[in-house]
Amino acid sequence: FPTRRSSDLDKEKVDTVHVSEEYSHLDDPIINMIKSFATWLPQMQIVLNPNPLPQVALPYSSVASLETAGRRSEHIEASETIITTWATLAKWGPRTAVESGPPISSITRHISRWDAYMAPSCSSYSPARSQPHSSRALCTSCFASYSVGQFMRNISHSLDPCFQPDLRTVSSFLSSPATVPNTGYPADALIPIFSSRKIEGYNDILFPFPGTYVPSTPASNPSLSLSVPGQKPFAELRDVLYWRGEAPPSGLGAHEWQGVSEQRLVTLAHQAPSDYKIPILLPFDTEGKKHEYEYVRLAAISDQIRVDAGFTGVPDKNCHREEECQAQREHFGTNATLGDSDEGRYSSRYILTTDVSEPKEFLKNVISGSVAVRSGIFKSWYEKRLTPWIHYIPLDMRWQGLHSTMSYFMGLSGTVKGKQVSMDSQMKEAKWIAEQGKARAESAVREADAEVYLFRLLLEWGRVVDDYRDEVGFVLKK
Repeated sequence: FPTRRSSDLDKEKVDTVHVSEEYSHLDDPIINMIKSFATWLPQMQIVLNPNPLPQVALPYSSVASLETAGRRSEHIEASETIITTWATLAKWGPRTAVESGPPISSITRHISRWDAYMAPSCSSYSPARSQPHSSRALCTSCFASYSVGQFMRNISHSLDPCFQPDLRTVSSFLSSPATVPNTGYPADALIPIFSSRKIEGYNDILFPFPGTYVPSTPASNPSLSLSVPGQKPFAELRDVLYWRGEAPPSGLGAHEWQGVSEQRLVTLAHQAPSDYKIPILLPFDTEGKKHEYEYVRLAAISDQIRVDAGFTGVPDKNCHREEECQAQREHFGTNATLGDSDEGRYSSRYILTTDVSEPKEFLKNVISGSVAVRSGIFKSWYEKRLTPWIHYIPLDMRWQGLHSTMSYFMGLSGTVKGKQVSMDSQMKEAKWIAEQGKARAESAVREADAEVYLFRLLLEWGRVVDDYRDEVGFVLKK
């Protein structure tokens, strides 16, 4: 939080930025960014969420009540004077660990986040509440409103869980046990927490954490770097869709994990039965202008549409013999062909991120020179700066369009129902998306863009916490 030192209201400036001990690893990037504009900010405190998962979700009725109260609040008349200085606030100082008290343990609710927080945040008329869904079978109506067949059309709509009741079992985040910080406030209190990611229905405030923008200089902390040294030319990259993600979260049983998006992906990549069939869009005329959906054996096309997906860090804790451990590693895809290193990841032409990926991974993939592929419902501060199908390839988290989408870029040939099918690889289009994504990120998701975003965000936050929020205005003088 920035701290003002002068007692003269007309000359108050922010000359110190303190970061509490638990955020010391973010100290330099955040402090340096805020210091560049801190002189125009009032004294304030902000609560940063170091967890990559959002934390605040209020029931729909509570949010509606707060919005109604806000609309009824008094507003200044146009003729009244606008105050161009911040109100005098209490002089807060940095809180030490002793003053802050011992860490407060989180509260775990033994039901899924969907039941505890997501569904209550939706309108009673939404499908999430009016059409409850618990089956693990594919729900075609759940994605029909934002798709054309198997292909995603309306990405904004696809990010709203209130229209997709099957996310109760599909989303690894929403399926997991509900864990929230014990703030000491009522469950329906609107607590301002700044987070790196959130989903629709959650009330976290999006914050440009280090690693979620392209730094202007090499990152001092290697874990925050987005650079990919020694990237090969696009044509030399392996023609494969690559994904790695964390092992099943603790608290989510093996039975519950089987239905979520990431496990479905690994199953399609490594464990599908030899006679398992999938629908895929194929051309059925000599000019390639007429396409129809046909069911084909997954095993018959897996050597052409290559998907290398697996979990990292899977412990061998539930096996007693090497045969059992090996079977478990195969089940979780840890024997995948390219390995788990960055070398394996960035030697791939297509790199997938899902909701279990680290916040920086998607942006790192976008600027890597490979094609970034994304599936999930998490949003970051730069969400609207990147356009699907231009800067990255979107995939629905149910994977019904996985093979149809990737066959367009990778190509496919063979015999289906006695007819010869041939689709040329569209590597030129794939390379164009990789180049467009990299250029866009390096011009619109830069450190400078994050700084402007953060400046505007903290100006608004300062106005909200100001005692004279209705009268205060901002004037930037050179």
